[in-house]
Amino acid sequence: MMIAPIPANESARLDRLRLYDILDTPPEEAFDRIARLASALMGTPIALVSLVDEGRQWFKARVGLEATETSRDIAFCAHAILENDVYVVNDASKHENFLDNPLVTAGPKIRFYAGAPITTSDGLSIGTICAIDSKPRQPTPSQLRLLKDLSALAVNELELRAAGREALLEIAERRQIDQFKTSFISTVSHEIRTPLTSIMGGLGLVNSGVLGDVSTDIGDVLNIAERNSTLLLRLINDLLDSAKLDAGQMEFHMSSVDLCEVANEAIENLRDYCREKQVVIECPCRSKVTVHADKSRLAQVMNNLISNAVKFSPVSGQVEVDILANFETATVSVRDSGGGIPEAIRGRMFQKFVQGHGAGKSSVEGTGLGLNIAKAIVEHHGGRIGFETKTGVGTRFYFELPLG
Repeated sequence: MMIAPIPANESARLDRLRLYDILDTPPEEAFDRIARLASALMGTPIALVSLVDEGRQWFKARVGLEATETSRDIAFCAHAILENDVYVVNDASKHENFLDNPLVTAGPKIRFYAGAPITTSDGLSIGTICAIDSKPRQPTPSQLRLLKDLSALAVNELELRAAGREALLEIAERRQIDQFKTSFISTVSHEIRTPLTSIMGGLGLVNSGVLGDVSTDIGDVLNIAERNSTLLLRLINDLLDSAKLDAGQMEFHMSSVDLCEVANEAIENLRDYCREKQVVIECPCRSKVTVHADKSRLAQVMNNLISNAVKFSPVSGQVEVDILANFETATVSVRDSGGGIPEAIRGRMFQKFVQGHGAGKSSVEGTGLGLNIAKAIVEHHGGRIGFETKTGVGTRFYFELPLG
């Protein structure tokens, strides 16, 4: 009996076999089906999906055989994995490699063997699809070709499973990273927001004169500090909202909401900002336009769109806010008189951290999260958001919501 030599690529071959994580796994219909087809194709009572590791051949699927594995030293498959084509033994009792092999001299008394190597795309043979009979046989070329096709199907099945496991691991890792990122942002933001709120309260008291008069120079410095603290608080709030949206943890409290009321409140809140920017807001909405929504979240969207319009309008510019009701939807439009959105960033306007869309603006305050958050809020309400822009003329942002 001749023991099959170890392949030159044995280390890589075994690594690939372990990568598939299939050894000693329970029977599976996908591989059982391949074994049944091999038996029917070759007309043999025994057919196996055999995998060869360091010291044995183990059967992932078997037809007509009770054993689940044999020693590699006596395995026909250990010879077959050395070949590029189907390895055929017509009569093992007359073959010098096998005539005294215990699988030949005792049960199952192998005479005929045909094994198609299960070979990966990079040439690593990890096992075979084999057909076995206790009678000598002479297979046809067609049978051998189809046996090779079955081995290719086994490779495809293994590759698909490996790719699926890798994809699941990647998804799990991404989720873990996203969860850590969300937790980190939330924790840090909360830790910053608490002292920042106290700082802003103190600045407000000093600026109001409650604690005594301050000089003009000191007042200017305090005003800068208060304004920058407000911007920092807005950044923190946007980061928290973005983290909540990513985690699906943002809460919505639905009720009947008048869009005109929300718009007018947003305009009132931005009155000082408009005065500073010397921009006028026109909002002819007077009658109720009612939707079923979270009022505070819609106010957040409205504030974002209107403040952006003010921000990107020129001195003495005008912002127009329109609210129209159709048969089934309400449309809120906010039109600025700025320079329009540069073409290079139009496709990314609702992505995170995209900002400064005003043509000609070299430095614009903002977090770059507002439009991304607004889009998520609008879509949560079953609506859609978009914009129209023209260079040198201005931009119209709008969102639509179902009437309610």
